[in-house]
Amino acid sequence: MSKIRSYRPARFETVKSFAERLLLSLLNDLPEGIPEVHIVADRYDGLFGKLMDTEESISLKSACRFRRGKGKNLQINALSTIEESDAALANSASKSGLLEILCETWEKMGDQLPNAPNLFLSGGLKERLKVSLVERGCSPTLSEHCDYKECLSSRHKEADQHLITHTKYARNYACSIVVHANDTDVAVACVYCFEEFQAEGLSKLFLKFPTYIIPVHELADGVHLSKEEQIMLPFVHCLSGCDTTNFFFGVGKASFLNATASPTFASKMVSVTERIKDAEGKLSVDAFREVYDLSKSLVIEMYGKQAGFNSPASVRAYIWCQKQDVRRLLPSDDTFEPCIRRAIFAKWIILSSVQARPNIPDPLLHG
Repeated sequence: MSKIRSYRPARFETVKSFAERLLLSLLNDLPEGIPEVHIVADRYDGLFGKLMDTEESISLKSACRFRRGKGKNLQINALSTIEESDAALANSASKSGLLEILCETWEKMGDQLPNAPNLFLSGGLKERLKVSLVERGCSPTLSEHCDYKECLSSRHKEADQHLITHTKYARNYACSIVVHANDTDVAVACVYCFEEFQAEGLSKLFLKFPTYIIPVHELADGVHLSKEEQIMLPFVHCLSGCDTTNFFFGVGKASFLNATASPTFASKMVSVTERIKDAEGKLSVDAFREVYDLSKSLVIEMYGKQAGFNSPASVRAYIWCQKQDVRRLLPSDDTFEPCIRRAIFAKWIILSSVQARPNIPDPLLHG
């Protein structure tokens, strides 16, 4: 969806025409010799996923999309004009319809571009678990991709996780991969998973944002980020604020990461993050209490180290009494626990990105 937003439709342009122009533009931007391109999208299964997909949990971003998705629910077909694209892209149902038309159009364009790379489509198709391979004839044949449906038919609902699943698959056919994204969740997942990809033959992984490129293989070399920091990174990222968890106003991610890398927290944080991974998001009471206490101590360290506070509530009271910006107020003790549960769950979602069909529990049961 981030790519779609960057290509503005012409006035009175139809969805079909826009789809053709968008794909041509994407392919023209590629260097020569690229064997395959993977285009992934979020799965917009309605406000609550269970209404349309009874076998799966709701999307982790359902509430977020509901809050911001106040645009028009437009009935879109291939001949619709998309003058109202901004309104359409603000509504999940309209985005779902738009993605379906785009993917259907791209599936039919294979004969028009015989020298283009193979094209994999996932997430935006009408059948949400379907993966489509548009074979172009200049790279590995369909028979060489005989397992793509099993490997890429993902139960994840977010494109962030689809990207990692597709990266894991693509490393079977490439030693260097470029992932296009504009989200820190993807960057964190790429850094965390690169060691696994490298062990399976991937030598270089680049993360391309709109204005800069991150060489993930250099970032994860053990020099820029130590092994311990790479292990801690997903949970620290989720705890300090990500797509599905709250941010702590005025405290950046670098501050959190630096604090967790200190002798006070490093070994303990590595231990609890490994326990989260092993438990697949379902921690025992004792394990959760260990994660909760460590997270609480870390947050207090970030906000109230000098004053010697021992609870989020005491920091909250101090900020209020000092008449600081109210956005710096920490959650109360009662609401801090759901914040930690959400961070644990979000971290496990990132770790499960390498699996096409993980057993994803209902997020309503995790904060």
